[in-house]
Amino acid sequence: MRRHLQQLAGPLPWAPGFLALAIVAAFVAAAGPGPARAEVLALPPVPHSFEGREQCLRCHGEKGVRPAPANHSGRPEPTCQACHKPAGQPSSGSATPPAASPADRPVTPSTGQAAVNLTGLPSSDTACIACHQATLVTALGSGEAMTATINLSEIAGSVHGRKLTCVACHTDKSAGYPHPKLSAPDRRAYTAAAAAQCTACHKEVAAPFAESVHGRALAAGNSKAASCTDCHGAHNVAGAARLDRRPELCGSCHTVVTETYQASVHGQLLASGRADAASCLACHTKDRSGHSLQAVNDPDGPTSDRHVPATCGTCHGQALKTYDTTFHGRAMRLGVSNEAPNCVDCHGAYGVQRVHAAETRVNETRFANVCAKCHQGANESFAGGWMGHEEPSPGWFPIVFFTERFLFFLTTSVVAFGILHVELDLLRWLVRRRKDGNGKEGK
Repeated sequence: MRRHLQQLAGPLPWAPGFLALAIVAAFVAAAGPGPARAEVLALPPVPHSFEGREQCLRCHGEKGVRPAPANHSGRPEPTCQACHKPAGQPSSGSATPPAASPADRPVTPSTGQAAVNLTGLPSSDTACIACHQATLVTALGSGEAMTATINLSEIAGSVHGRKLTCVACHTDKSAGYPHPKLSAPDRRAYTAAAAAQCTACHKEVAAPFAESVHGRALAAGNSKAASCTDCHGAHNVAGAARLDRRPELCGSCHTVVTETYQASVHGQLLASGRADAASCLACHTKDRSGHSLQAVNDPDGPTSDRHVPATCGTCHGQALKTYDTTFHGRAMRLGVSNEAPNCVDCHGAYGVQRVHAAETRVNETRFANVCAKCHQGANESFAGGWMGHEEPSPGWFPIVFFTERFLFFLTTSVVAFGILHVELDLLRWLVRRRKDGNGKEGK
């Protein structure tokens, strides 16, 4: 073969090398990339850094640009197998990072996240972060794609922070890599199942949440109902004290009512920083805890017809006192709860405005429409007789004030005169009886 190539090359010294390269290229082109090679090329690049992992560089290159294989079967490198278990090999515990990759150095993720100091993180978390800091996508049971990328800043700023390991919540991943396939059919089902792990530590809120409107909906199979992570967050877990003043959390599901609330006097006060402004939890719970939220129509809930006056009265105490003295309040106390109007019937529920504001429902120009909901044919003259939650005075409904005083003194004087008349008549009867008794003794 070599002799034939030399004869073909003739006087050209570079021809043998050129012909050899051409023959090799032809063989490669004819062979093609093969099924196994094509499968490897289709895999994503390695998501973690290769700094300090010289044994990995033999396969993956200095910048990790070579595709990662499906597993490390047949590659008995112990450092690699700390995270990448060979197929079919059981894991003795959670994965640990390579010794040459210290957990105390700041890590700059490949997804463009800012560098975060991972000092103090458990070693198993560093192994998780090595892969999940990059853009990863996993498949749910139905085939729906779900992002499996974590934000390091969110984890560092959460209340769990460095207190819990990843596998403390993701218990199905405690066997290391490769992870078992996800069985949840969709994203909401996965969220509900993941949130169930919270009760392992927070047992004190498990019972009230199970009795709440959200807990009952989840138990009934409604995966769209709010779970722990919907309000507190998953990796950026926030404490309960930070949630009471954030109506936008409720707005992620209850969009319309939240927008109405934010435009109300309560929502505006809350946005301005007023600590005593009514929030979602202030009205829909008895203990201002999101774990005990009740449905609006729950007979025992704070927003039921029977309990609305007391709920509003926690802030508007004087208005509650005057309401109790009106015929509406008395009817409510007598049990006419289906017909007696309460606070929200006149003022509204989520869109409450100041009493004398132009946009309020009880403005002088609109109040007749409010009365007409119960009193058919009510007009402005009818509505003008309502004094609201203020007692009559010489400056507020003076005719009612003086008429009330006149009738009070008239009634008092008549009753006093009647009592005096009865007492005088009784005294006369006693005197006559005494005289009659003395006359009989004289005879």
